[in-house]
Amino acid sequence: MTLQNKPIPNPLRGESVVISFKAFGFSGFDNANVCFSYVPDREVLAEEIFSNWFQSAQKKSCDTIPELTANEMLNTFYHEVLPYHVNLDIVIQHKTGVTQRIQVIKNQPNYNLPLELKERILTNV
Repeated sequence: MTLQNKPIPNPLRGESVVISFKAFGFSGFDNANVCFSYVPDREVLAEEIFSNWFQSAQKKSCDTIPELTANEMLNTFYHEVLPYHVNLDIVIQHKTGVTQRIQVIKNQPNYNLPLELKERILTNV
């Protein structure tokens, strides 16, 4: 589930920036909303690269357990892009009528997300 194209240098390095993507559908669940946000350090992913990676990662996952897919995707992104902070928030409306929310978050060691950035993290709430 690695990134096909490598990240590019962060053109806004040193600035307080949150980059977010929102998608619909997740790992075979059509009724899912996905919010993916990160605070970049040295590198960023262009939207096209992120979209291609996100779609291919879901196709490669044979897991019917969305928590495992979400965790694997977040860890892959974290280890290849090395952001200060990354947040994956998924809400799935199952056919049974049950709503499931999965949040996976990872930070660099000793990094505390500033309040001004925390307020800009895209979530499904």
